[in-house]
Amino acid sequence: MSKEFANGEPSWVDLGSTDLSQSKDFYGPLFGWDFQDLGAEAGHYHFIMSDGKQVGGLGPIMEEGAEPAWTTYFQVADAEDTAARVADAGGTVRFPPMDVMGQNAIAGFTDPAGGQFAVTQPKLHKGAESWADDNAVCWVEYSGAEIKQALDFYHRVFGWRSQQAPQAPDMEYLVQIAEGGEQMGFGGAMANPEHPAGAPPLWYVYFATADTDAVAAKASDLGGTLMLSPMTMEGVGRMSVIIDPQGAVFATLTPEMPS
Repeated sequence: MSKEFANGEPSWVDLGSTDLSQSKDFYGPLFGWDFQDLGAEAGHYHFIMSDGKQVGGLGPIMEEGAEPAWTTYFQVADAEDTAARVADAGGTVRFPPMDVMGQNAIAGFTDPAGGQFAVTQPKLHKGAESWADDNAVCWVEYSGAEIKQALDFYHRVFGWRSQQAPQAPDMEYLVQIAEGGEQMGFGGAMANPEHPAGAPPLWYVYFATADTDAVAAKASDLGGTLMLSPMTMEGVGRMSVIIDPQGAVFATLTPEMPS
């Protein structure tokens, strides 16, 4: 579905890759995506297309020392103001606000716990054209060994509020809600005791799919690795976590249909 994003909500994701052809050969068959190369002027950044609509981006890694990864972009009214808020709240500016060919302004940050994220200030480009459809982003999730400090940071920067998810009464799973955004929230946050020691937290990008089990099996055939085999979360749906051939992590979700 098309979506009008509120400030503070995720509105775009992209994948930084060391080998664009390999990434296209993996994700194209996996989700049925097509890729629109914006050309040399744009550093061969690609729009990821699903059924003719933009669902995200793919591009070469631009930051020195960065590893292949999916990045979540949160919409903001003013990227410069957000950069100042990030610094005031104890975060780090990885790259300062920059104009992208008049389409939007972007900036990249690291939260106090080490989690990386970005923001986009829309101009002509308003974000993903399809959201929560099959093969498009439907959810984002912050996960690490400890999340309280980071959530305090994000709430200061974006003005989010947290709400315990009713579908997870036996664990602390905090739905994140942006002011003026959907009351069901745009994503979640959870402390994971199995998170690798010393590893920074991660924003997981979830792609909706009609059949998580089939996607997980195909990902394995295409050279991916299952970090979490398909499992059912009552009241949510069936999900899996996958590592692509270059090491980028993402998740899939087949939402539970109302009975």
